[in-house]
Amino acid sequence: MSYKEVEFLKNDMLEILSDKPNTDKIVEEKIVAEAQKQPLEASKSKSDTPVSKMMKVSEIVTKEPFSTLFKIDDVVKEKIKFDIKENGFDKAFPLILWGDILVDGHTRLLVARELEIEEVPVEVKAFFDQQEALEYAIHNQRDRRNMTDAELLACIEVLDEKMTRKEAGAKGGKKEAKAEPTHEKTAKTLKVSKTKVSEARAVLSDEKATADVKAGKKTISKAAKEVRESKKPVKEVKEITKTRLEAVAETIKSMYVEKELKIQDVIEESDILFEDWGGETNMKETEKVVMNVLTVLGTFGFVEFLGEDEILVKL
Repeated sequence: MSYKEVEFLKNDMLEILSDKPNTDKIVEEKIVAEAQKQPLEASKSKSDTPVSKMMKVSEIVTKEPFSTLFKIDDVVKEKIKFDIKENGFDKAFPLILWGDILVDGHTRLLVARELEIEEVPVEVKAFFDQQEALEYAIHNQRDRRNMTDAELLACIEVLDEKMTRKEAGAKGGKKEAKAEPTHEKTAKTLKVSKTKVSEARAVLSDEKATADVKAGKKTISKAAKEVRESKKPVKEVKEITKTRLEAVAETIKSMYVEKELKIQDVIEESDILFEDWGGETNMKETEKVVMNVLTVLGTFGFVEFLGEDEILVKL
């Protein structure tokens, strides 16, 4: 008996004993597995070898989230339809199924139905679960098209699983979580930056922003910026009498006497100090002031440049 079957049996027993519906996620997985007999059989054999065969179009099932993940392009559909009319359904590019559920090839299936084709070539893959099947479908589509921000957001919404490090470790069967962070995994699957995934998460936290991106009214980046700005706490306005120049001088004098240091550290510490005094943080402006100060100090021998990035203060 497999690990998954043991989990199913355990949850069935818990449900019977408690006489209450069990809402555990494993039960949800069981429902999916029972509705997909072929994936379940494939998992029993522990074989990753896909099964290629001809299958009746009427027996192929389309369901969410696979069926609504990508919008069918009418222009692309007509091109595929013309090609199939002329050359037939190419067996080199079968529809990808998980049991009888269509994972990849929705446009070609629609064309086959419109042309009243009875059988099409399919490849049945033994995905471990719905998440793995989704990753496969999204990966394939990502390689074929330039995805819009609306499509990216929809993919991240169904693909991205935010978990704690403890949960990530448990899912991998390890006591300590060393699993790859979920936002990094999602970014790799979609071939986008981790920043883009982070921005999408911000958008998905706001209903209006999500609707705007999905409608094509805003980009993910713009919507994310607006969401984050709206959630920023109102900053207390402080009266400030000191200048950014004084912050730089104070930083160099008090913290770095007779010490080698990186110029970037001086910039960051000076900017933090100026902000603590009540000023507005501005790294670029602080950098200008720091470089001017170091140039003057260098002229008088109070600062020695050890390279492009490091100095030695001799005050």
